[in-house]
Amino acid sequence: MKRFTLAMAGLFFILGGVLGMLINEVFNNITDLASPTVQSQKILEKTLPSDIRFSDVRQKASPQDRIKESQIHVYDNRVVIDIPNMEWATYTDTLSMDPVLDQGANGLEIIPKSPAELEVGDIVAYESAYVHGIIVHRIIKIGTDNQGWYAITRGDNNDSPDPGKIRFEQVKRVLAAVIY
Repeated sequence: MKRFTLAMAGLFFILGGVLGMLINEVFNNITDLASPTVQSQKILEKTLPSDIRFSDVRQKASPQDRIKESQIHVYDNRVVIDIPNMEWATYTDTLSMDPVLDQGANGLEIIPKSPAELEVGDIVAYESAYVHGIIVHRIIKIGTDNQGWYAITRGDNNDSPDPGKIRFEQVKRVLAAVIY
């Protein structure tokens, strides 16, 4: 039993070392993970085992940065974020926005004043015409039609967009920060 335990420990040590070298090689060969180029994708694919490919991975729109460093004040006993129209929010465990938003997460949301403040990638809290209550999902498309501005939203874990177009009047808040 002692030999088996030592053999397993040795095997895990070797696997850990190999994995560490692999990860190190990947990060040393990629110049810009935030916006991968075809060249960095080819380098990554050469470095990883043949059964792991990133050909289906596409850059997804992220929320815009709404809080400047100058608005964040960190003290010994508190943190102050100096943002007008900020509201605190909690979330229900619906699975649609996991792992970004889950039960127990605390959100700081801003009340937008105009459609110009919203971009693809932003996470908004809106009133749905199809479901009672507030839905919190990511904007995946913005457009205009004969009724004016609209957004199409989808939960990060949902396969299809939410039904209908979301009008600015339905948007109650936009997520600025998540505190876990």
